[in-house]
Amino acid sequence: MPKVKRTGEIVTWKEWFHLWKLGITNLTPQQRTSNERNATVISLVGFIASLIVMIIFRDKFLVSWFAYGLIVVFLGSIYSNILKFLSLNQMLRELKKQDSESVNIDDLMSKVDIALNPIEKALDKTPETKIRRIDLKKEEEK
Repeated sequence: MPKVKRTGEIVTWKEWFHLWKLGITNLTPQQRTSNERNATVISLVGFIASLIVMIIFRDKFLVSWFAYGLIVVFLGSIYSNILKFLSLNQMLRELKKQDSESVNIDDLMSKVDIALNPIEKALDKTPETKIRRIDLKKEEEK
């Protein structure tokens, strides 16, 4: 039976998978990208090792053209995984940069309020808003 990592409590497999699902859904984009990059490295190592084994033992296969076909497939997979690794590295750098440049939402809202003040003042001078204010005052008096 599996154990909960933090508490050491033994749980059923169903509970463990439920906790695992909650943990996976709460990952940040930076954590997901980092995990995907690490998985790409593992795949890349596997493809390179397979390519080396295929090149060394290609004479041992009964059908040599099959071995050359597998070598081409491994080369294509290595190329694809290298490009994926580079793009994930770039995405991870951008996410880290965005995280370091994150702005406090209260500061942002105060800037928006300051920017809206001139617009509100301009709207107060229109005849429609004056009429609406008079109507609201009459309703409050009733």
